[in-house]
Amino acid sequence: MNTELSTQVVEGFVCHTISNKQINLILVPELGGRVVSIYDKLNSREWLDGWSPSDRRRLWHPDDPERYDSGPGAGLDECLPTVLPCRIGNRRFTDHGELWRTAPGFSIEGRDLVCLWHLQSLPLILKRAIRLEGDTITMRYRLENCSPDTIPFQWAWHALLKLEDGDIMTFEDRPETCRSPSGEALSWPSPLPGQDLSRGDTGSTIPSSAKVFLGPFQQGMAKVQGAKSALELSWPSDLFPWAGIWVTRGAWKGLHHWAIEPTNGAFDRLSELPASSLTRMERHEKRDWTVTIRLNSSRC
Repeated sequence: MNTELSTQVVEGFVCHTISNKQINLILVPELGGRVVSIYDKLNSREWLDGWSPSDRRRLWHPDDPERYDSGPGAGLDECLPTVLPCRIGNRRFTDHGELWRTAPGFSIEGRDLVCLWHLQSLPLILKRAIRLEGDTITMRYRLENCSPDTIPFQWAWHALLKLEDGDIMTFEDRPETCRSPSGEALSWPSPLPGQDLSRGDTGSTIPSSAKVFLGPFQQGMAKVQGAKSALELSWPSDLFPWAGIWVTRGAWKGLHHWAIEPTNGAFDRLSELPASSLTRMERHEKRDWTVTIRLNSSRC
């Protein structure tokens, strides 16, 4: 399937588009290498929150680069080296890490859209290459420790998905339990009475929101099935055995969306993660992984 690359300026931001017969993906390097749109052409569905409708599009720089909620809160970005702000020794790590607010080095290598970040808070480099292959988006990552020391890190894939009526979230492992960010064991998909987070239902009180962790997974495979189309997500559970589940129904910035966030630890702060090979990079280590998104028609 032929892939086309194009560039346009939208609301003052340079947007790079990669597309084929089924998928249209738009990336804005200036906004932290954010993917702002994943559009399924065959089923006429936008999967990322914040791009459509165009009169409510969320494209802007954060008012405060240390506060994620001052940014657009849209699309797909990367959380590294933490999700929530924390300190380790004399190092201070800001809200949702630093990549979402840092313009990466950007290049087009063949048919790949490539972003390269050099972190300021830790001696780490992250490279991400995005490619379309038929009905699948392939995102290849390499994280490199540039120092002679062991370095802690937390990475979370951070795609804020549009939540439509009838959507349901399922997992290949079929979990029955989840845990709160503080580590409390809860039931899935109903951690609280009246909730069904697998359907984006946070209960009778609106506005409201919920955040839990699922895992550890044997298979890093999840699906969001809608009325006409489905998004299938896969990631390496040997490296990222957990997934944060986030749902907001108007409680955060007045927005309605949800997220499946593969990650290497079931906490939101790097300072809370237990030391292990999953959360530490050895001296000069390079670590590679791939996340794939497959779009197809819903099947009951």
